[in-house]
Amino acid sequence: MGVKNLADTPEGDPTDEETSPKVSSCAENWKAAAKDENKKMWAIFAESGIFASACWHGFILWICDMIASGELAKYGLAMTAKALEVFQKQFLLAYDIGCTFGTTIKNSSLGPEFKRNECRTCVNAFHGYSHHYLCQLINHPNVIEGVGLEDLETLERIFSASNALGAITRYMTAFRRQVFIDLHFQHWDREKYANLANMLYQNYRQALQVIETNTLDVQHVLQLRNIQEADLDTYIADERNFFSTLEKETDGDLHAIAYVELLQELWITEAKLDDASSWFRMQTPANYQFVAPEQSYAINLSATRKADTARRQLNKDRKGLLIEILELEQCMNINLRWTPTNSQYQKMAEYVAQRKFEKALDHLQTLVIKRLFELHRLNLSQT
Repeated sequence: MGVKNLADTPEGDPTDEETSPKVSSCAENWKAAAKDENKKMWAIFAESGIFASACWHGFILWICDMIASGELAKYGLAMTAKALEVFQKQFLLAYDIGCTFGTTIKNSSLGPEFKRNECRTCVNAFHGYSHHYLCQLINHPNVIEGVGLEDLETLERIFSASNALGAITRYMTAFRRQVFIDLHFQHWDREKYANLANMLYQNYRQALQVIETNTLDVQHVLQLRNIQEADLDTYIADERNFFSTLEKETDGDLHAIAYVELLQELWITEAKLDDASSWFRMQTPANYQFVAPEQSYAINLSATRKADTARRQLNKDRKGLLIEILELEQCMNINLRWTPTNSQYQKMAEYVAQRKFEKALDHLQTLVIKRLFELHRLNLSQT
């Protein structure tokens, strides 16, 4: 399934139900990057684009208009309902956000029938690489038995071929617009049907070549590692289990991390407070004599007030941190406050530093992947 927005700017809100953070983060990667006001402006148009579905041979199955909205879950659910009616059992539904959309189907009225017919969703091969790695281990076509060499990006090719429709249908009436879209995709289906036998033949040859070339390589690696073919499935299951628990920290770890971070913040605040107090004392004249406030109000007012404000704020921050630390020490049964020389502190400080590094690395990876997709859309990925 997929969406083609002939109005150029999709709203990009494919699902509206709650999911786990890992799955919902996948969906966020496919929301339109346009400003909110630009997304909302397309609601004034009756038809803002089309939502389509196709089979892996390239034939168009169903197309529907998106009315005064961008990509919403209701269009995908309508296609799913039609697929259940026509195909009934054991079909695979690929979608850019197939991981999240699977949850959407499960929570809809189609959920029981979808499960009963042993159907499932997955992500497309190309788009799947921007998803959470655990999501890839479950929903990427490379790990789903029976998908074979199919990349499930058929609609990307279909939409690429239909780009010219946007320019000529934008100002048409609703009837003429549908006529032109229908004519275009009828022509597309006729070309695919004429080329169907050759496509199947070439795919069969490619599959035989892959089997012939890769089987010997796989057998050689199995012998070299002294493992069995059945062990490969076990490795995949172990990898899924590892990454499903990788981000889950125990309560003890979380409390220790919070404690160490509070201690570090306290020490930094105390150092700043010492500097601010020293600066404040330096504002005192060498020959200081008490003078009534109404007589000395304007003397060195600016510098003294800034120093006093900084000192008071830092002292307030220090007291707040001390209260938090004392409460946490009581909960964790810590009788003697950790210091930089304490072994427990050193262990957790190293863990916190590694944790921050890995989070920064994950963020960098996300930015790189997003940039690569932006370059791909602009046909600049090879430059």
